[in-house]
Parts: sequence; structure tokens; C-alpha cells
Amino acid sequence: MSARLGDYIQEGNLADLSAALRKQIESLEEKASEIWKQTHLGDACRVFPALLRCTARQLLILDKCHDLPVEVAAGACRTTFETNIRVRLATTDPAYLMKFQLEFVGDEQSLINAFIKLADPSTNSPARATLDKRLQEIEAVLNRRGLVSVNRPPNVSDNAKSAGVLSEYDSMYRFYSKYVHASGWLVLATDERRDSDDHRKILQVMTQVYAVDTLSRISKAYEQMRVRLASSLSTNG
Repeated sequence: MSARLGDYIQEGNLADLSAALRKQIESLEEKASEIWKQTHLGDACRVFPALLRCTARQLLILDKCHDLPVEVAAGACRTTFETNIRVRLATTDPAYLMKFQLEFVGDEQSLINAFIKLADPSTNSPARATLDKRLQEIEAVLNRRGLVSVNRPPNVSDNAKSAGVLSEYDSMYRFYSKYVHASGWLVLATDERRDSDDHRKILQVMTQVYAVDTLSRISKAYEQMRVRLASSLSTNG
């Protein structure tokens, strides 16, 4: 895919960039819809479309943020990169598909517990009762299926190492991070230095690079699954 990146990555005026991003979004959404219907693929038919759609949302953010501060574009780029790491793991390790879903469950539990802590413990509010009920429902499903949620998932650097992109993390990810935290650079740099055309271009290009790679890897993994399934059906038939 890298040899053909020039066919997919758009630089130049905003109109051309926007058109390219919309085309990429359409491709991601179409593939997501196609895989979602393949329920026989099990966990892949749920996780792969979600990864594709998350990537599509980041391209939409990139397309809409031309007049917004550069940190918005940086956030989209960083999320696209993190999603691409997930894609690399999910397409090379079938067990990761379930691990990722159990991480989602742990995330929901963590969010609910955080919301509960905001409430006055001496007050029995309907909202608190609803949150407690949801926690009980989640635990019931996990117990019924003999599963345990992932409450302490690996951090991004560990995932990057597992996915074989630690060098990318050590370089580009650290660049993005200066724009998505209250870093000295984000707070103290002048507008001209912080939000330069060169920095914008890096974010625009790299977001597209990660998105193209995500679509390519999932499409390849999906086709391989279809071939294996067809072969299995032929052998058993």
C-alpha cells in the first residue's frame, strides 16, 4: 500500500483536500457496512466496522476544522493513529477482538463509577439508581458468559510496541501530544509558531496515511476470512 499512497493522500488547496477526505470517508463507511452484515464472522463483524467508522469520524473532524485551532486537527490525527494501532492488533491476533470488546465493557464500568462519584452519596436520586442498575446488568452479562472486563488496558506505548510501530509512537505521537495536552508548547507558543502551515500539513497528511492503512489492513483481513470460510465450507461439503 505504501507505494501507492500518492494515489490516496491529498495535499493542496482546501477544496481538493475536502473532496479527498469525503471520498475516503465514503470508502470507510461502505466497507464498514459490508462487514457489519457478515454476522458469520463473529467478533470481526462487530469490531472491524467500529474501527472503520471511528476512523471515518476523525476524517470528518479533519475536514470540518479548517477554521478551528490546530489542536482540533491534532486530536483527529492522534485518534486515527491510535485506531490504526488497534487495527494492526485486531487483524493479526484473533483473540484481540474479544479483548478489545472487554476493554469497552471496562470503559463503560469506569465511566459509570466516575459519574456515581459525582453524586451526593447521601441522596438517593433516580439517576444514581439508573447507573447502579446498569452496573448490575453488565456484571450479570459477564457472569453469565464467564467473562471478565478489562479495567486496566495497556497504554498506547505498550500497544504501539505490540503492533510494531513503537518508532512511530516515539516520533509522531509525541508531536501530536504536544497539541492535545496543556503542554508548554500549546500554551506559550505564538499563534504563528503553534499553528503554522507546515504543522497543519503534517497533521493532514499523516491522518490520511493512517486512515488508508486502516482501510487496507481491514479489507485484507476481511478477504482472508472470506477465503478461509469458503475453503472450509467446500471441504466440509
